[in-house]
Amino acid sequence: MTKNQKAPFDYKSYWENNDAQSGTSGSGSYVVLADLKADIINAYMQEHTVQSVIE
Repeated sequence: MTKNQKAPFDYKSYWENNDAQSGTSGSGSYVVLADLKADIINAYMQEHTVQSVIE
């Protein structure tokens, strides 16, 4: 890796640490924000005829 390149973001460690510290997935996983996210994802899936998703 050259000095101008960034190291890849370690998303797995980020979320493991985040969940361990807060005990939750955060406010975006509950109530109004969760509903908004679900609406956006469902609309995208319908518009692009997504047949399956993995987590």
